[in-house]
This record gives sequence, C-alpha cells and structure tokens, in this order.
Amino acid sequence: MTIDMGMYRVLLATKTSIMLKPDREEYIFRAETFKFTLRRIKSEIDQQLSGIKYGWILEFEGESPDLSLAVSFATEMSEFFLSVLSLETSVESHKSIPILGYDISEGITERAFIQYFYNIPISRLQIADLETYHNHLEAVWGYEGKKKDRLYRSIRWFRKGLNEDDPLDQFLALWQGLETLNPLLAEHYECENGGKEVIEKKCFKTGQTYYDERTTKQGLERFVTEININKDTWKKISKLRNKIAHGFESFQNLYNDCILLIPALGKLLHDGISIILGFEYDERVSKHLSSISPIKIGDTQIIECKLHESDIKKIPKGYPHPYFTAEFEIEQFKEGERDGFRVRSTSKPFFNCGYTAGSFSVSGRGVDVELEEIE
Repeated sequence: MTIDMGMYRVLLATKTSIMLKPDREEYIFRAETFKFTLRRIKSEIDQQLSGIKYGWILEFEGESPDLSLAVSFATEMSEFFLSVLSLETSVESHKSIPILGYDISEGITERAFIQYFYNIPISRLQIADLETYHNHLEAVWGYEGKKKDRLYRSIRWFRKGLNEDDPLDQFLALWQGLETLNPLLAEHYECENGGKEVIEKKCFKTGQTYYDERTTKQGLERFVTEININKDTWKKISKLRNKIAHGFESFQNLYNDCILLIPALGKLLHDGISIILGFEYDERVSKHLSSISPIKIGDTQIIECKLHESDIKKIPKGYPHPYFTAEFEIEQFKEGERDGFRVRSTSKPFFNCGYTAGSFSVSGRGVDVELEEIE
C-alpha cells in the first residue's frame, strides 16, 4: 500500500542562552529528506508567536503523510538538535514548542494549517479542603519513620510524574517514585528490603529454556500483592520499565505502552504513599489518577483551518509564514456537580489568501470550548 506524502513546514521555538559561532542570521542543516533551520528570535512577531524573548526559532521542512505527523516528527527532530547542542555546551536548552505548521506541497490549492498558543494556561480544576490539606501536610512533615527523606523524595517524584509532558519521562518519574518507596513499604509490611527470585527465560537465538536469578524489591512486591492489583497490569508495568531501561522495544511502541499504563502506575505510587502515611482520599482524587496523561489541561490552544492558495510564495504577509493573532477569554463555570472552563477566542489572520473558517480547541480533557469568531 502506497502512502501519499506531502511537504510540510513546521515552526518551533525554544528558550536558551546558547549561541553559535560564526554568527549568522540562520543556520541550515539538511539530512535525508528534510531541512532544519535555526535562527535567533529577534522580531516582535517571533516573540509574540512563541511567547519567548530570547531563544531560537527552529524551522522544519520535510515529507509527511499529514500535518499532524509532520508536527510530531518536527518536534522530535527539534529535541534531537537541542539535546546535541546541550551535549556540546553542557548548558540547558528548554523544551521546544510547536508554534505553527502548514502544507507547502506543489500543485494543491487547499492547504492544512495549524497554530498553537501557550499564553493562557488552564489547570485541571480540583478543590482541596484546607483543613484536610493542613492535616496531611502536618502528617507528612511529622512522619517519624527512619526513612523520612525517601518519603519526601517519593512524593516529589509523584509530582514530577504528573508534570512531565513526555510519556517515557512521565513513566520513569512515577516508577522511580515507586522504587524510592520500597524500603518504607518493606518496613510497613515487616519484610526484607530485597530478595532473590529464580525466573525462567528463553534464549532468543536457540529457543532453549534456561533459568536466571534476579533481585526483587520485597517491599514493593508485598505491596502489590496486598492491594490486589491486576497481575497482568503489574507484569506489563514491570516489563515496560525493563524495555525502556534496556532498549528492548521501538520508541513508538514504548510511547504507546507508557500512555496506556501511566494511570495505573500513578495510582500505584499514590496508593503506596497513602498506605505509608495512613491517608484516605476522596473519589475525586481517584478520578484524576485515572486520567494522568502527558497532555495537560489547557496547556495549548489550537487553531486549525485550510488555506486556499496554489502558490505557496504568495501566502506570507509581512512575515515569512502565515499566522493568526488571537485574544482569549476564560470563563469558569459550575453546572450541578460539574466544574470547568469555557474559552472564547477572537482571531485575526495575517496572510495573503483565503481560508476555510477553522476550529479552535484546547489541549486535554474537561475544557468546554466555544469558538466565538475568526475574522
């Protein structure tokens, strides 16, 4: 089956203090079927679109089956370039963010377009009872176990896991929190901290069965048994950790598996911390645990439409790329037991062509969106 490929252009931005020498307006890299261009953020429009005053615009041009996959690949390549740049300098470069993308294929008149806005972050609405929070805060602070520092670090790993926006990073943060908790769980269940287990393996070359010994975390194993988690789920989580650590699987498969298993892993860590502290949480907490995701509520606002122009060179207007300016209004609402946000957008196009009135959406779940106007 032949997949139709188009040509796409994607803009991303990153905040960094790294400079390149010799000093140039832009730096162009070509690899296989794509081109990657780096240029410093200088113009007011660069700053307006990216929300970044000092850093880099990263421009990708290459083939892709569709715009969504082009944005994903451009983001992956951008992170690759920035990671190597950090390796070169030992200086941090922040995560790259997509700004906009559009179809630049020859011989077409209708072009997919997408733009991302990051200037009105919305968090998941969750109400914490002040008295309960204060009691829990005092209990964590006053915890008298021998390994208090590991409890603090495990809670920190949990928070880091919630905040991560890469599936592998999110999975590993939550897993690290669970492993950090192992000595406390062993103390809680009055068992050994570690042990040995003989497991059956099969040689992938000869197919012959052999036996190997592995170290087990007894506190964690006892905890999993006691809370009666689905054995298949726990096995998948453990195997996924090994696949990530030892490179047994393609990254695409790992991403997909992480997204599926992250809610269960997050709940495991939260339950483990709760058991150590003797806490109980209401059902709203469990509901949020079931929807842990690398995609954060309201982090990104998106406009998608179709541009109508056969000559790609005619589309820009006063800037090398087509773009919208947008103003957003956020309204918090409560309907019965349901809390949420409504986002209204007024947008203005800056390009020299017609377009199909598009859609406006917000990342994540639980946000009501109303598109008020695209002028």
